Amino acid sequence: MLSEPGDSLLSLVGEGTGQLLALAEHPAIAGQPEARAIAAGVAEIHARLDRPTLDVGIVGEQKAGKSTFINALLGAPVLGARARECTGTVTWIGYGAAPEYQATFEDGTREQFSRAHPDPVPALEAAHAALEEARQDLAARRDRAEAVLDEVQVQHARVLTSLVERREREARHAAERSALAALEVREVQALVDESALLRAALPWYCDTSAHTGCLTLPLRLLASSLRWMARERITEVVAAEAQVEDARGALQQLRQTHRRHDEVAAESIAVIEVSLSLQERLVLAREEALSRAEVALDAAMEAEARGARAVAVARDEHHDRFITAIRELTDMDARGAQVRALELSYPAAHLPPWLRLVDTPGVNTDSEVNRVRAEAALAEVDGCLLLSPMIQATSRSTLEFAEEVQTVVPYILLVLTRLDQAEENAEDSEEIAEVQALAVERFAKATSRAETSVLSFAVGSKPALDHEPEAEARFAAEVGRLFEVVWRERSNILGARALLAIRRSLVSLPPVIQAREKAQKARMEQLAAQRLPEPEVFVHACVKEMLPAVDPQVERVLRRASEDTIAWYDALAEEVGTRIIEASTSSSTKALLTRLEGELGERMQAGDTELQQRLAREMDARAVELVEPGLRRLQARYQIADAVHAEGEVVSLGRVALTPALGLDGEGVSLAGRVGAGGVMGGIGAAIGTVLFPGVGTVLGGAMGAAVGWAGGFLFGQIGVSERMEAAIREAGAARSRQLLGARASFADALAGGAREHLHGAVARFSEWIEGQLRAQRRERADEEASLQALRRMGARLEVLGANLTELRARAAGGSHGLAHEEAAEDLPPLSSLGAGDEESARQQRLELIVDAVAEDGVVVAEELVLLLRRAQELSLATDPTQAHQLVSAMLQARAPGLVLPELQRSER
Repeated sequence: MLSEPGDSLLSLVGEGTGQLLALAEHPAIAGQPEARAIAAGVAEIHARLDRPTLDVGIVGEQKAGKSTFINALLGAPVLGARARECTGTVTWIGYGAAPEYQATFEDGTREQFSRAHPDPVPALEAAHAALEEARQDLAARRDRAEAVLDEVQVQHARVLTSLVERREREARHAAERSALAALEVREVQALVDESALLRAALPWYCDTSAHTGCLTLPLRLLASSLRWMARERITEVVAAEAQVEDARGALQQLRQTHRRHDEVAAESIAVIEVSLSLQERLVLAREEALSRAEVALDAAMEAEARGARAVAVARDEHHDRFITAIRELTDMDARGAQVRALELSYPAAHLPPWLRLVDTPGVNTDSEVNRVRAEAALAEVDGCLLLSPMIQATSRSTLEFAEEVQTVVPYILLVLTRLDQAEENAEDSEEIAEVQALAVERFAKATSRAETSVLSFAVGSKPALDHEPEAEARFAAEVGRLFEVVWRERSNILGARALLAIRRSLVSLPPVIQAREKAQKARMEQLAAQRLPEPEVFVHACVKEMLPAVDPQVERVLRRASEDTIAWYDALAEEVGTRIIEASTSSSTKALLTRLEGELGERMQAGDTELQQRLAREMDARAVELVEPGLRRLQARYQIADAVHAEGEVVSLGRVALTPALGLDGEGVSLAGRVGAGGVMGGIGAAIGTVLFPGVGTVLGGAMGAAVGWAGGFLFGQIGVSERMEAAIREAGAARSRQLLGARASFADALAGGAREHLHGAVARFSEWIEGQLRAQRRERADEEASLQALRRMGARLEVLGANLTELRARAAGGSHGLAHEEAAEDLPPLSSLGAGDEESARQQRLELIVDAVAEDGVVVAEELVLLLRRAQELSLATDPTQAHQLVSAMLQARAPGLVLPELQRSER
């Protein structure tokens, strides 16, 4: 699949950028201009890979239809065709929700359309939205008022119907009650008439009501008797009268009931009539409210229509202003001469959001400024669309540009424009197909591709821009197919583009790494030259340098001491001679000589002691002179700090300084005191004791015995005794002088031994510090060696990375429709200074580094094996391909046992 090599290429690109960044951060390279360039290149690659859009350049000759093609993609004539004939502006075009641009001028200033020309449409749209909302609210209110009116009218109709029905029902009830009342009256009257007939039929005495009051008692009694006899007839009359009374009472009650019912009915009808009156008024009020709502709604609809027209007008004016500004900024005869770059976003009809187009000056431009701008823009894009008119079938200048641009932008697709013109001029579709096939053949040859792998896209931009339905549909389908291919090959595009940047770094790295290796080698040689010797070796070297100065120093000290000794004995002899001559008698001379025997012994003993002390001081001073350079070298060589305890323990480490702690303060403190027992004074004292003292008593004893004998016999007289004594004392002085000069070797050994012991003492005193310096130096040397090895390993891994990238680039190109095939690329140069001119071990190490880098992941591909075989021969480690294969195979198997190596063609070997 297309995505597999591209994805692998992107993965390897990520690995390569990591290795490049590690190389840029290497201590030997970090901070150098090369490191900053590598870091900048890695940052550029990451920015390109992390970018949400894919940048595709639109290139072609002038009048190739680039502006029309871009305008058709945008769906509007944003770029002016006539102005583009002389434009030099690089324009970046992407999808945006609203028209916007940002222009960068030559002086660095920027202009943004939304700031230079604020869009009034959003405010008008907001106002229009408010009007729409108000209209909708009024419409809702009108609808509610209409609904309420309908409901009120329905209720009014129901009340009116109820009132009519109630009145009709009450009228029917009144008629029924009137008929019933008349019937009941007739019935009562009939009962009255019947009662009257019964009473008329009774005798007079039965009429108790008429006669009871006016009859006399006898008559009443008689009447009662008669009534009793006529009781049945009377009972009938009474019953009839009672029935009449009952009928009259029921009739009266019925009349009352009817009257109450009429009253209730009247009240109910009155209430309904009142409700009906209220409903009628409510209906009128609702009708008035509905009328007002309809008037307000009509006004709101009119305002909304005005707002919509204002929005449309403002949008059109703002769009026209945008297009005018774009054409000015892209016209070299207008503001375009000052524009360096233009970023444009537009709600394009056919431009996907993930794609950003880069419009550059024409291929065959005569303007140097435009050419430089075009090259700078192409250095930033990920791929290219090469536009060529269909009728030209790719001109020579277009093909030459295709050959040139693929070295900078490896992904390029062919788009044939002005299809509509070609169709108008062609006799049939076969002629169009032949022209397109010829264009593909020429383009494939220019990009080193097979014709079968080249896809071309033919578009008619002008009719699509004019919104001709059929042409617009064909254009949309063709550019949809074009962008689908670009999207599917996005990994190939980004991987190949990043590979160019990595290869530039790899090609430029060999001299950088070699220079750093050379510098590190020089540093290691410097460390070797400055390598601190072991303390014993250093002391031996110091003593060896000091020895030539020991004998001259001892010679000067002893000769000066000898001369001082002779002078002291001469002075003593003169004094003794004078005292002897001054003695008046033999007895006094003898007594003097007797006293002088003890006195001279004491004085000579004191003189010898003073000589010893003077010698010790002189030798001490000479020892300091001899040891001081060694101590200074010791301090400088081991960088001894300037703060120590009295016991000599190092407590702080600082700058190198000459300090009293080393005994170099010049205050005259005894060197023996500085180094302690067993130092210089111990050796010198032993030499004086063994060299000077023996023989002193013998010389003095013989001289004094002879002097006393001479004095006792006056054999020679006082002068003779004096002369003899002076001669004896001078002889003793000469003997001392000969003894001093004869002990030169012993004094030299004592002085050298003392100096040696003092240096040993100083080394012992600062042993902890010296050992720390030695450890630091060993560590620094080890760090330098490790750094150099790490740098070489990085170089080896980068060489292998370059081989893998080249192989994946070829695989990606083989399955791509737009990725150009590379010519036989030269192999990357070795990224190390170890080459054929070095020693065999260094060359062997060089090959081992590359083998380690190849075998690191446990897989070896053919391209990596070819690289190893080539390096083995370049490093003169193999004389032919077969020997190189055996050598490399053995080294790989040693590092990864069981590793299966790929088979190679004989030609590759």
